[in-house]
Amino acid sequence: MKTKGNVLISIIFGCVILLCIAPAKAQNPALKVQKIATDLYLLVGNGGNGTFLLSSEAVLVVDSKNDPTTAREIVQEVKKLTTAPVRYLVNTHYHGDHTHGNQVFSPLATIISHQNTRENTIKFDLPRNEESRTSRLPQMLREQEAKVAQLESQNSPQLQEESQRLEELKRTAEELEQLRITPPSLTFETQCTIYLDDYTVELLYLGAGHTNGDVVVYFPQQKVIHLGDLLFHQVIPYIDVAAGADTAHWIEILNQTKEMEVETIIPGHGEVTDKAGLEEFINYLADLRQEVKNFIDQGKTLEETKENLRLPKYSHFSGYSSRLPGNVEAIYRELTRGN
Repeated sequence: MKTKGNVLISIIFGCVILLCIAPAKAQNPALKVQKIATDLYLLVGNGGNGTFLLSSEAVLVVDSKNDPTTAREIVQEVKKLTTAPVRYLVNTHYHGDHTHGNQVFSPLATIISHQNTRENTIKFDLPRNEESRTSRLPQMLREQEAKVAQLESQNSPQLQEESQRLEELKRTAEELEQLRITPPSLTFETQCTIYLDDYTVELLYLGAGHTNGDVVVYFPQQKVIHLGDLLFHQVIPYIDVAAGADTAHWIEILNQTKEMEVETIIPGHGEVTDKAGLEEFINYLADLRQEVKNFIDQGKTLEETKENLRLPKYSHFSGYSSRLPGNVEAIYRELTRGN
């Protein structure tokens, strides 16, 4: 059964992306807060992983989750720990499961991202949201209402499940009416440093990877790095070709971050990990690129490659069966671009 958050994601981004950003094992979207270092907290549930850093003068949040309701929960969790206001919100990239709570923090907090993330928000997220609100969601509601009515007339055992699905869609419609896509208000090109009392937070843009606007968030005093969707820990990733994904450079970025002085690594999706987990994901991307290249060199078509390529070494990754073909297609097109 899909959660409310998953329904919202599927409407806004489409089912293919839903499968990529919502691990199949996830059942409970409730927000969970976990302290992972001095004054640094992890936010898990209903969207990509987030964090917040406390100081006596201000709070910095990384990623605002999947919807305004969850973002308001973040604010309440922060208030349990400090009276300092949230002054900074960092968007690691533009995807809605990381940014659709932005409106809750604006205008009191400065929303910061790479310039490409702001542009992607305006180019992709705004029109997708409008299409979902005015077209896709109303159609889904009509179809589900008709389905429930038919099951009710048949006294079907599926009635309860499908009625619950209808209620989830209605709640999603309410959320979507409240949602206001809020692009970042401050952007940078290569590096931005934020000072919070004795803490520094370094925002680094190392080039295109998962998208063309991914930001690495480094907490040097805590020896923690938040990689956003540059890292899917034991989860098959989503490769956003439309927004400039580049898997070759993605690997280079991760190899650079591997050399940084960090002990804890926060992925966009999956469990918190360390450099061993980072290395595993680097190997996944590299192995997949090599296997796709082998198929291309053998003259295999895209469909033949998608149908036959397997990487059993990574079969323990969440979404392996359902999402691997999409990764294969993205890399096949990347490697044959211009041919």
